[in-house]
Amino acid sequence: MEDIECIGFEIIDRLEGEIGALALSYFASIERINKIIELPTKKADKKDYWNRHENKEIWGAAFSYSIFLHEMSMLALVKIIEDVKVDLKRKLSIKFHPFDENLDLPYLKHLKSCWALANIIKHNQSILTKGSSKYVDFILNEWNIIAGYDLEPVIIGRHAMFDIVEYMPKIYLSLCTFIEKNTGAKSFFMKDDWLDMLEDFYRYLIPEKAEIDIPIIFD
Repeated sequence: MEDIECIGFEIIDRLEGEIGALALSYFASIERINKIIELPTKKADKKDYWNRHENKEIWGAAFSYSIFLHEMSMLALVKIIEDVKVDLKRKLSIKFHPFDENLDLPYLKHLKSCWALANIIKHNQSILTKGSSKYVDFILNEWNIIAGYDLEPVIIGRHAMFDIVEYMPKIYLSLCTFIEKNTGAKSFFMKDDWLDMLEDFYRYLIPEKAEIDIPIIFD
């Protein structure tokens, strides 16, 4: 039988690969959306420029894609959580679920919120109807959101509840803490605070040669 710690490192390695793929996809998409939104507006008779009417259409498309991107990124994060969950069960017979009772992990609110939001996106048409599910009620209570809205204004308003840049390292640290507790395998990026590992984390995940801007200000 393989050493439990080795299996733990294998799970961490897969976790990093999947979060890296998501990070690259997310940042590249955001970079392109921002370029579309920043297209210059000039009179229609000026060659090679959008007129104002065309700008409204392209901006509308960009904002719609931004909503789609954030929802799909949340679903991708849950796929990553689910993969860790399956690996632990299949390889080590260890059960794990973000809503397990007595789960003591850092950034548990974000781990649970990610799981809850993905459920709302898949099963509630992204609508926050109070009482429609335990996951909707969790989001309304934890994030002080008014019931009855859908997720569109939450995303467009850049609410912290949908800050994908913040979710990725927090989900990573939360999962790695659980893996370490159960296998002894410790991630290279483990820190007491997610901000302490943020720069190294994203620089590692996003190859420099990809020339993708990371929209974070590092001191």
